[in-house]
Amino acid sequence: MIRSAAAAVALPLLVALAVAGCGGSSPADPAAYHADIYTDWPQLKKHKQVEGWDESAWRDPAYTYVIITIDSRATDETGSALQNAQLARIQTTKLHGYKERGMRWIKLGGKPTVRWSFDMGEQANIRWFFEECGVSFVVRGTTGLYGFTALSESMREMAATIKVNGCE
Repeated sequence: MIRSAAAAVALPLLVALAVAGCGGSSPADPAAYHADIYTDWPQLKKHKQVEGWDESAWRDPAYTYVIITIDSRATDETGSALQNAQLARIQTTKLHGYKERGMRWIKLGGKPTVRWSFDMGEQANIRWFFEECGVSFVVRGTTGLYGFTALSESMREMAATIKVNGCE
Protein backbone atom coordinates (compact mmCIF):
# COMPACT_ATOMS: atom_id res chain seq x y z
CA MET A 1 0.00 0.00 0.00
CA ILE A 2 1.52 3.36 0.98
CA ARG A 3 5.19 3.29 1.80
CA SER A 4 6.19 4.58 5.22
CA ALA A 5 8.20 7.79 5.42
CA ALA A 6 11.10 5.87 6.95
CA ALA A 7 11.31 3.66 3.85
CA ALA A 8 10.84 6.49 1.36
CA VAL A 9 13.40 9.04 0.30
CA ALA A 10 12.00 12.51 0.86
CA LEU A 11 12.50 15.39 -1.54
CA PRO A 12 12.48 18.91 -0.10
CA LEU A 13 9.91 21.08 -1.79
CA LEU A 14 10.20 24.84 -1.61
CA VAL A 15 7.02 26.79 -2.10
CA ALA A 16 6.94 30.60 -2.24
CA LEU A 17 4.07 32.42 -0.59
CA ALA A 18 3.78 36.09 0.36
CA VAL A 19 2.92 36.39 4.05
CA ALA A 20 3.31 38.86 6.87
CA GLY A 21 4.90 38.24 10.24
CA CYS A 22 7.42 35.51 9.46
CA GLY A 23 10.81 35.85 11.14
CA GLY A 24 10.54 39.63 11.24
CA SER A 25 9.82 39.91 7.52
CA SER A 26 7.88 42.86 6.21
CA PRO A 27 4.50 42.17 4.57
CA ALA A 28 6.05 42.58 1.09
CA ASP A 29 8.81 39.99 1.69
CA PRO A 30 8.19 36.50 0.32
CA ALA A 31 8.11 33.56 2.71
CA ALA A 32 8.47 29.93 1.76
CA TYR A 33 7.64 26.60 3.31
CA HIS A 34 9.42 23.30 3.07
CA ALA A 35 7.71 19.90 2.95
CA ASP A 36 9.18 16.43 2.51
CA ILE A 37 7.13 14.61 -0.13
CA TYR A 38 8.06 11.12 -1.34
CA THR A 39 10.45 11.57 -4.27
CA ASP A 40 8.59 9.18 -6.54
CA TRP A 41 5.28 11.03 -6.20
CA PRO A 42 4.69 13.20 -9.29
CA GLN A 43 3.36 16.69 -8.70
CA LEU A 44 -0.16 17.30 -10.03
CA LYS A 45 -0.52 20.97 -9.13
CA LYS A 46 2.08 23.59 -8.31
CA HIS A 47 1.03 26.92 -6.79
CA LYS A 48 -2.44 26.91 -8.33
CA GLN A 49 -4.76 29.52 -6.83
CA VAL A 50 -7.94 27.85 -5.60
CA GLU A 51 -10.47 30.03 -3.77
CA GLY A 52 -7.68 32.28 -2.43
CA TRP A 53 -5.44 29.42 -1.31
CA ASP A 54 -2.10 28.46 -2.88
CA GLU A 55 -2.50 24.77 -3.73
CA SER A 56 0.07 22.12 -4.57
CA ALA A 57 -0.72 18.40 -4.93
CA TRP A 58 1.06 15.08 -5.47
CA ARG A 59 -0.12 11.58 -6.41
CA ASP A 60 1.22 8.18 -5.42
CA PRO A 61 2.39 6.62 -8.70
CA ALA A 62 1.49 3.10 -7.55
CA TYR A 63 -2.00 4.02 -6.33
CA THR A 64 -3.31 6.93 -8.40
CA TYR A 65 -6.26 7.47 -6.07
CA VAL A 66 -3.85 8.37 -3.21
CA ILE A 67 -3.26 12.13 -3.24
CA ILE A 68 -1.74 14.65 -0.83
CA THR A 69 -2.58 18.34 -1.24
CA ILE A 70 -1.10 21.28 0.64
CA ASP A 71 -3.10 24.52 0.74
CA SER A 72 -1.49 27.61 2.24
CA ARG A 73 -2.51 31.21 2.78
CA ALA A 74 -1.53 34.16 4.97
CA THR A 75 -3.21 33.80 8.38
CA ASP A 76 -4.52 37.37 8.22
CA GLU A 77 -6.67 36.22 5.27
CA THR A 78 -8.18 33.23 7.08
CA GLY A 79 -9.74 32.25 10.35
CA SER A 80 -7.97 30.15 12.95
CA ALA A 81 -7.13 26.51 12.29
CA LEU A 82 -10.25 25.49 14.23
CA GLN A 83 -12.45 27.96 12.33
CA ASN A 84 -11.10 26.70 9.00
CA ALA A 85 -11.73 23.09 10.03
CA GLN A 86 -15.25 23.83 11.28
CA LEU A 87 -16.17 25.72 8.10
CA ALA A 88 -14.85 22.89 5.90
CA ARG A 89 -16.79 20.39 7.99
CA ILE A 90 -20.05 22.37 7.78
CA GLN A 91 -19.73 22.61 4.00
CA THR A 92 -18.76 18.95 3.55
CA THR A 93 -21.43 17.42 5.80
CA LYS A 94 -24.06 18.67 3.34
CA LEU A 95 -22.66 16.51 0.53
CA HIS A 96 -24.16 13.14 -0.41
CA GLY A 97 -22.22 10.17 0.97
CA TYR A 98 -20.56 12.03 3.86
CA LYS A 99 -19.71 9.88 6.91
CA GLU A 100 -17.83 11.42 9.85
CA ARG A 101 -14.79 9.64 11.30
CA GLY A 102 -13.90 12.37 13.78
CA MET A 103 -12.31 15.74 14.54
CA ARG A 104 -9.84 16.45 17.34
CA TRP A 105 -6.85 18.51 18.43
CA ILE A 106 -3.45 16.85 18.07
CA LYS A 107 0.23 17.86 17.93
CA LEU A 108 1.69 17.64 14.43
CA GLY A 109 5.40 18.35 14.16
CA GLY A 110 5.10 20.15 17.50
CA LYS A 111 2.27 22.41 16.26
CA PRO A 112 -1.29 22.40 17.64
CA THR A 113 -3.36 20.97 14.80
CA VAL A 114 -6.98 20.12 14.11
CA ARG A 115 -7.21 16.62 12.60
CA TRP A 116 -10.45 15.78 10.82
CA SER A 117 -11.24 12.56 8.99
CA PHE A 118 -14.28 11.41 7.08
CA ASP A 119 -15.48 9.17 4.28
CA MET A 120 -17.15 10.40 1.13
CA GLY A 121 -18.63 7.55 -0.84
CA GLU A 122 -15.74 5.17 -1.58
CA GLN A 123 -13.02 7.65 -0.52
CA ALA A 124 -11.39 8.06 2.88
CA ASN A 125 -10.24 11.61 3.64
CA ILE A 126 -8.03 13.15 6.27
CA ARG A 127 -7.30 16.83 6.86
CA TRP A 128 -4.86 18.67 9.10
CA PHE A 129 -5.41 22.38 9.84
CA PHE A 130 -2.62 24.36 11.49
CA GLU A 131 -0.79 27.68 11.49
CA GLU A 132 2.89 28.46 11.51
CA CYS A 133 4.64 31.80 11.36
CA GLY A 134 1.87 33.76 9.67
CA VAL A 135 0.82 30.96 7.31
CA SER A 136 -2.38 28.88 7.56
CA PHE A 137 -2.09 25.35 6.21
CA VAL A 138 -4.62 22.72 5.23
CA VAL A 139 -3.06 19.38 4.33
CA ARG A 140 -5.48 17.00 2.64
CA GLY A 141 -5.02 13.28 2.07
CA THR A 142 -7.36 11.10 0.01
CA THR A 143 -7.41 7.34 -0.63
CA GLY A 144 -9.78 4.40 -1.00
CA LEU A 145 -11.64 3.29 2.12
CA TYR A 146 -9.41 0.28 2.76
CA GLY A 147 -6.27 2.46 2.66
CA PHE A 148 -7.22 4.82 5.47
CA THR A 149 -4.88 3.48 8.16
CA ALA A 150 -1.83 3.55 5.91
CA LEU A 151 -2.90 6.91 4.47
CA SER A 152 -3.30 8.60 7.80
CA GLU A 153 0.16 7.54 9.02
CA SER A 154 1.99 8.33 5.75
CA MET A 155 0.23 11.65 5.27
CA ARG A 156 0.78 12.61 8.91
CA GLU A 157 4.50 11.98 8.48
CA MET A 158 4.65 14.18 5.37
CA ALA A 159 2.44 16.92 6.89
CA ALA A 160 4.60 17.02 10.03
CA THR A 161 7.61 18.08 7.93
CA ILE A 162 6.02 21.36 6.79
CA LYS A 163 8.05 24.31 8.07
CA VAL A 164 7.95 27.96 7.05
CA ASN A 165 11.47 28.91 5.97
CA GLY A 166 13.15 31.55 8.11
CA CYS A 167 10.87 31.10 11.10
CA GLU A 168 11.98 29.67 14.38
